[in-house]
Amino acid sequence: MKQDKKILASILVVDDMHKNIQILGNILRESNYLVEFATNGYDALDWLKSRNFDLILLDVMMPGINGFDTCKKIKENPETQDIPVIFITAKNDSKDITHGFNMGAVDYITKPFNTEELLARVSTHLKIQSQKKELLYQNSFKSILMSVIAHDLRTPLSIISNMTNVAKTKKDQNKISELSEAIEIIDNSIKESFTIVNDLLVWGRVQFGKIKAKPVSLSLFVLGNELAQLFASNLAEKRLTIINEVSPDINITTDKDLLKIVLRNLLTNAIKFSPFGGKISIGYSLSDDGSYTVNVIDSGVGINKEKINQLFSLEKKIMTSNTFSETGMGLGLFLCNDIIEFLEGTITIESEEKKGTTFHLNLPVSPVLMG
Repeated sequence: MKQDKKILASILVVDDMHKNIQILGNILRESNYLVEFATNGYDALDWLKSRNFDLILLDVMMPGINGFDTCKKIKENPETQDIPVIFITAKNDSKDITHGFNMGAVDYITKPFNTEELLARVSTHLKIQSQKKELLYQNSFKSILMSVIAHDLRTPLSIISNMTNVAKTKKDQNKISELSEAIEIIDNSIKESFTIVNDLLVWGRVQFGKIKAKPVSLSLFVLGNELAQLFASNLAEKRLTIINEVSPDINITTDKDLLKIVLRNLLTNAIKFSPFGGKISIGYSLSDDGSYTVNVIDSGVGINKEKINQLFSLEKKIMTSNTFSETGMGLGLFLCNDIIEFLEGTITIESEEKKGTTFHLNLPVSPVLMG
């Protein structure tokens, strides 16, 4: 059976001459690029409203709006400004070329086209763009790591430090019961630190494709009870209740360890942002298409609608006050979103300020094995 060749990148060609479009299309398709066309600048700008491209080949001389002005508009739009633009021109006047670079172009190709030169320039700028994206991603990843170290780990480490001093004092005063309480707090904080580090390592393995999903059949009811027991001391401290609304006879198929990480992080947030005496519930529903949804519902402070779409963004860290007047950066939500996407699912959120938040984990019945 003939195998389809891998598409290397998507390219938008903008030229008012159909002959040029045909020549460019043939050259690029032969080299496994996905090619779309526009015959004027306005059509190109419309394309870019609904479609992402890896590269744009843009003719300079076109009726209506020329290539320079089209490029300027592309670069003024935050959604498209990072797409590399290569000008196509019959001119090699240095003023025109300089003007093109000033408008934001990364290169130019002269007509008539030299196939080898065209492909070399296209390949070079796609590689540069890929490297740029990878660098931005690596920087974002490092920022997340630093944020976790500076925020999430600081709390348990501070508790360990403070309680160690308390333990020393109680030991000197021979107050055994109070010493035991301090040691228990230290022990819990150490376990919390290990959990944060472990979750972060799993997230990193997901990010870099170093992990493989291992779907198993499991009882969501049992898993919910395990998590409720895990948070017993946190729940008691705020007099919270976790209600397991999942039927005991419901079995789901997914990677248990990864799902547990996600649910644990969502429950941590729910506990943090729920009022004293509040309730948190874990629910389940089955869709007509065979997928299923796991719900985590709280009656906490809620999330501003304008901020919901930013919760899973690496670039924007949302600071939300919880019930202890602390702040939460939502770093666990990045982790949750990436893991659920890895399991070929999605996370959706319903929330209203002062009325609580519901997280919906939409998952396929049989996740694809990935690695």
